[in-house]
Amino acid sequence: MKFYLWTAKKFIWGNRGRAIIPLLGIAAGVSLVFVILSIGEGGRRTVRTDLSLLGENRIMVVPGSSRRAKAFDERDAARIEGIPGVEYVHLTENRAVATTSRGSQVEVTGYRGKAMNAMEIEVVKGSGFPLGRGEILIDERTAREEYGSLDVAGRGLEIGMGSRKSEYKISGVYRNGMDSMKIHGGAMVAGGEMEEILGRIRSREMIVSFYPEEKPERSYPLILSTLDRSHGGRNLYRISETNGRYQRIKKIMKIINMSLGAMGTAALLLGGAGAANLMLLSINERRSHIGILRAVGTPGAGVGKIFLIETLILTTAGGLLGIPGGFIASEVVGRVTGVSPSYGLWQVGVTLLIAIAMGGVAGYCPAMKAARMEPIEAIRDN
Repeated sequence: MKFYLWTAKKFIWGNRGRAIIPLLGIAAGVSLVFVILSIGEGGRRTVRTDLSLLGENRIMVVPGSSRRAKAFDERDAARIEGIPGVEYVHLTENRAVATTSRGSQVEVTGYRGKAMNAMEIEVVKGSGFPLGRGEILIDERTAREEYGSLDVAGRGLEIGMGSRKSEYKISGVYRNGMDSMKIHGGAMVAGGEMEEILGRIRSREMIVSFYPEEKPERSYPLILSTLDRSHGGRNLYRISETNGRYQRIKKIMKIINMSLGAMGTAALLLGGAGAANLMLLSINERRSHIGILRAVGTPGAGVGKIFLIETLILTTAGGLLGIPGGFIASEVVGRVTGVSPSYGLWQVGVTLLIAIAMGGVAGYCPAMKAARMEPIEAIRDN
């Protein structure tokens, strides 16, 4: 086997000029596959976290055209959460940009207790929900800007909103899936904390989530009548379903993945075809070498192994070259789409396996052709 490997490497080096194009084709294909995997995983996490409040079986309630329709506050949210079948309520404008004691700006969002429990936040350090009084959950960006580390659970954080300052205990650090699109870092506190700091919170949008087995449309009349009674009017509010927005986001992610998948497949096929063509040309150019190898006792299967190993080395090298390119491309695509890529060792393993499998497929036919070549014919034809 060492002899076959040594010979394959010598063949590649001797034909290195032609090997560049299929090498780059494989690298490009692997890079795109890596982008698909990382952006796809990042997109799924984004939908589960930042868009978890806009998913299926959730609706959005907004004021109607009447001037008497006021924005919602925590009392409205509490009333709607009391309706049977409602899992939680979230006021979308229950947030504000605060300034830390070190001068950094962070967007603080208040979530009600039930909403906290339902959110699928990826906590990387410390503990997550539910948050107690005086506790705050910060994102990775804020942790690094403030402390230069993610190991900040239990430490204090002073933030100021307007003329008021508050001291919080950091509960943990979470991963913010939309970090690349945010101007400031992020933080989360209990909904009541925001109202104590800023006064009465008013939001033009109220997201109402229902339990999976519930049918939201059955509760529409009760939700609207409850809000009408609390604000002293009739037909003041309307239902704006968010499932369509959620599905559109999922569709966009699907289109992005399909487009990248098509480009990645095309690049891999072109790279594989280039590698196969290179091997076929190499066989024609090396007929005398093949004849000599066979004449000195190398079996046909051994000659086939040399060309198969040569193809595998070429495609594996393309895969190793494509992975760093995939990291760079993922960051670029992430900034364009606003979806932060998510990386894992499994993605590196999958892309390398694809490259190796492509090498096996591309090198099989040339290897079989070389293995079947008779030594006398090879030397005479040359």
